[in-house]
Amino acid sequence: MQSDHFGLVHALIGLVTWFSVIAAFQFILLPTLVDRFRQRIFLLRRQMFLLLLDTPLQPDEPAYTHLRSTMNGILRFAERLTLTRLLLHSISFREQTKAYSKKLQVELAQVENQNARNQLAMFRSQLGQEIIRHAVMISPLSWAFFILSSPVLFFLFFFQGLQSLLVLGRKGVTVLAKHLSVQGIEAQAEALVIRS
Repeated sequence: MQSDHFGLVHALIGLVTWFSVIAAFQFILLPTLVDRFRQRIFLLRRQMFLLLLDTPLQPDEPAYTHLRSTMNGILRFAERLTLTRLLLHSISFREQTKAYSKKLQVELAQVENQNARNQLAMFRSQLGQEIIRHAVMISPLSWAFFILSSPVLFFLFFFQGLQSLLVLGRKGVTVLAKHLSVQGIEAQAEALVIRS
């Protein structure tokens, strides 16, 4: 009877802990990650705006307005950019994604200033990297994969590091032995000189 009571208490503690972890992820960690992503996109958009001051790029340049509109949309819907949605979108709307990419490439090619074109292409690349990083960071699937694979990765890195330390240790011992033997020979020679 008492073991059933303890089993029920442990089950309740486990359930409360699980809900606490989920609540912490959903209401603390996730909004923080989304806000950090938004700040990185704001910074990228600001750098792109400063490009207008440094180059002869016009504010109505199609490539510029296209990238700025994309960034604005991403800022607005940042919490919805999950890994699952990105994968499903890339499968379901493959043609639209290709058309968007092709249109942006054509617009970038039409930018006359080489420096501005290269900078806009770099902003486009950074935007894509930020989206992927954000989608992976907020995805429960990636967190589960990380938690499940972290012990394996830890042991792999631990044994690889241990092996490297052993190799360095052997080299260090060899160098130390050579140094000591050289000093020992010098000390013996010095002792012989003093005796003579």
